[in-house]
Parts: sequence; C-alpha cells; structure tokens
Amino acid sequence: MEKVLIAEDNPVLIKILKAGLKNYADKFETLTARDGEEAMEILEREPIALLVTDLRMPKVDGFSLLAYMKENHPEIPCIVMTAHGTLQLKEKLKQDVLSFIEKPFEIKDLAQIIIPALEQKSPGGSLHGISIASFLQMIEMEEKTCLFEVDSPEEGKGYFYFEKGVLYDAVYGNLKGLEAALQLIPMENAKIRFKNVAGGKRKIARRIKRELIPVIMEAMRLKDESKVEEEGDLQSTTDDLQGAYDFDFLEAKDAFSEALADDIFTMDTDPAEMIPEETAVPEKTLSEPGSGEMKDDAIINLKGYINELKNINGYKASAILNFTGEVLESDSKDPNIDLGYISAMFNDIFLAANKVCEKIGFEENRETTIVTAKGIVLMRSSGIQSRTRIHVISILESDGNQALMKMEIERMMPALVAELD
Repeated sequence: MEKVLIAEDNPVLIKILKAGLKNYADKFETLTARDGEEAMEILEREPIALLVTDLRMPKVDGFSLLAYMKENHPEIPCIVMTAHGTLQLKEKLKQDVLSFIEKPFEIKDLAQIIIPALEQKSPGGSLHGISIASFLQMIEMEEKTCLFEVDSPEEGKGYFYFEKGVLYDAVYGNLKGLEAALQLIPMENAKIRFKNVAGGKRKIARRIKRELIPVIMEAMRLKDESKVEEEGDLQSTTDDLQGAYDFDFLEAKDAFSEALADDIFTMDTDPAEMIPEETAVPEKTLSEPGSGEMKDDAIINLKGYINELKNINGYKASAILNFTGEVLESDSKDPNIDLGYISAMFNDIFLAANKVCEKIGFEENRETTIVTAKGIVLMRSSGIQSRTRIHVISILESDGNQALMKMEIERMMPALVAELD
C-alpha cells in the first residue's frame, strides 16, 4: 500500500483530512506530520509515495520542506496547500512539477489530485525541476520574510533577501542588488535553503526596487541572449539597467550585502545576528497587494488601534491580521491565549464563510460573529476593495459588549486601512 504524507500544523484540518481520506484507504495510506521537521523524520523512516504540505508551519515550514525534498527526495511528487488562488499559481508556475490546491477545499478535490499522481508509472517530473524563479514567486505570494540561499556546484553560492514577500536585495560574489539577482535566477540544479528572519527593529536597505516578475523576465531574457551570443556583454546590459532604475548596484556601505558577499553570514547564523544594527527598520511594514512595493520607513502604529478596543466591557483579546491569517499586531489579557494559533484558525473559518457566500451569490463576507456559552468572537474584513486587505479579530467574554465592539471595529477600519494603504 502506497503512503501519502500530509504536513499541516492545523490540528482540526489534520483530523478532517485523516477522517475524510479513510474513504480512499483501498488506494493509499495517510500519514500526518505537524510541521516540516516531523515530516522529514517520517520521510527518513517510511517509504513515502507522495507529499502534501502546507507552506506556513512552525519550526520547519513548507518552503524548507520543499527544499529538503528537492535535495533528498526529488523523485517524490509534492502537492502544496495554499490560501492563494490555484489558477494564479498554476499560471505562474506552469513550467514546474508542483501541484497546488486552494484552501478551503473538499476532501474529494484533494483525492482527485493525489490518486492520479500515485497511479502514474513515472512521476510527471522531478523536484529538481522546480526553478529558483518558482520558489521566488511562492515567497512573494506567501509574503514571507526570509534569507533564501542558492548554491550551485558549478556557479557558486548567492542569496536573496525578502521582506514580507518583497524582494529587497540579492548578493552573488561581488555582485549586489539587481545585478546579483539577474545572475542567480537562471541557475539550474542548485541546492536551496531558507533562513527565516523575524520582523524586528532592524532593516535591510532595499537595493532592488523593481517588482519580482519583471526581474525574473529580465533574468531569463539575459540567459536566452547569452546562449545565442556567448560573448555578449552582460555588464553593459546591467549598466543600462542601473542607469534606468537610478540606484547603485555596487554601493559598499550596505553592511548586510558586504557581509554576505564576504561569506561572513551562513545559513546557521542566528537570525538576530544576521542584520546589522546600522540599518534599523520599523517593526511593522506592509506590502501593497499587486504592487509588490513597501511603505518605505513608515512606522505603522497598529498597537494604537487595538488600544481603542481594550476598554470595551468584556474585552479579552484582539488581533490585526493580513488576509492569510498572519498576525500583524495583537493584545491579550490572558497570557494563556495563543493568539497566533487562534487567529490562524478563526481566519480559516472566516475565509471558508467567504467562499460559501460567494458560491450562493452573496458576494464577499465582511463580518462573522461566533457566539458560545463562554465567549464571543468577532471577525471583520476591510474588504477586497482595499489595496492592503486586513482582518480584525476580537474576543469577548460571554457577557461582553458585543454591539459596541462591532461599532468600534467598523468605525476604526477606514482609518486603519487608509493608513496602511
């Protein structure tokens, strides 16, 4: 019996998947892992035929798990669970071998992807075929902050730095910024690794000021030209780009890029030590969906908006999230409340309700209220019309002032969105 491994940190979703996939027990056995680390352990001791993974998980996330699969188990097909539209992902990553399924989904939809992949006599492709460009696009869509290492046996090692899904910088030998990115993106058969960088008070200077897709397209164009004209002058091309984009590729004062170019930092470095103190960043910066740009040096006082809710009778906790469920700011009177976990769970409920509303012609879900004997959960969205789409979640005691909380969240939402936009 072939074994399918599912890596997912949401315990509720894991239970649902295990129960639902029992209907296909005659075709495959289902194993589960709570994160990428546990998935790697299972992969080393069990003959896994197919991996299904979420991208956002604690300890070792889906990105690092895919990098591990690419290097150690390239023959195993992978399915990625994502909150982003699968049509968009398939269109952008159609050259690669990953399959995607959009959350929330029905069990039969997942089974319809798993079974054909298992029945293929030979996999549709090897994970060696996942390009650097595809990983970069997944980082962008998941709004991930990380250091992405690329290591080619023939061409050497380089780095990309992302801040909440925005490509800030790249380093490759003595090349920096756009010039380095243009050289790194076309690399083939490279090993890859991820180092998560926690958001904090330090900043990497943004050297690459173009959106990701145009950078990828330019890199592939230069690669094609080099095949036709091997002696072509790549330096003159990047010099022209430098003049057009009006920024300095080789500025030596950027401590982050110099350190990476000198290979001072390694992927085993403590994230807190990776970013030099000279380049301090605001604690919270938000990307504008669709633009890929960041609000440069803007300090968003999200805590101030949450403080407006704390005096409401029965208040327990609040959080401001991006639309994928990542906590941007939070507060809780109860230290035992894990707002990161709770917010992600309730955000899934909110998105599921939104999908149901769309299917029955009610358009988007703007507000959801959950009432239990022990408490009340209020969730409200800024709506799809805002460039920076956010969700606000508040938790009240069962006798809390639900009406006032609704009014306050609705009142503050336009000002909050205007500041973030």
